[in-house]
Amino acid sequence: MKNFEIDPETKRSILEYLAPNAEILSKSDRLLFSYRENFDRIIAVHHRRKDYRIWLDGKFYFEPELIRKKMEELRSELESQGFRKILFLIFSDEKGEDYSVPGASVIPAQGSMVEDLYCMSRCDLILGPPSTFSGWAAYSGGVPILPIYSSEDPVRLDLFRKIEVWNGVEIPLVSGEKFIL
Repeated sequence: MKNFEIDPETKRSILEYLAPNAEILSKSDRLLFSYRENFDRIIAVHHRRKDYRIWLDGKFYFEPELIRKKMEELRSELESQGFRKILFLIFSDEKGEDYSVPGASVIPAQGSMVEDLYCMSRCDLILGPPSTFSGWAAYSGGVPILPIYSSEDPVRLDLFRKIEVWNGVEIPLVSGEKFIL
């Protein structure tokens, strides 16, 4: 698949055109502002579950325990950099799971899909399985993202990357090929 690089002005115009309406922007910005008054870092955790149970035979379906483990690894990394007041915002298509992490605050996102997408794009980091939803949030907001491809993947701050060119989300397959979402 070919990369389609665009100049910053064109990117800005596209993102402006696709931006949520003023009411959603205002509501989400107020919520994030209130969080920023109390936390050093806000981490979006995208835990897609419903369709991921069957998509690609569940390759990227992870139980809440694994997501919590990855959150704990990230909390430890952030604390080693001097961040003490950490908030994990959980964006999931299934509610009611316990994502508590010692030493951090955890809040489930309560917005609509559009509100969640915009909120995610305003966080400091994004963590979760590969998805165009969190990928678009990372790209549109310039937020570093770390996709979780397997339970063995380490979570380190130096592995988070900004998506500079939107080309979908590349998924590495066992065969060594890449699948583009």
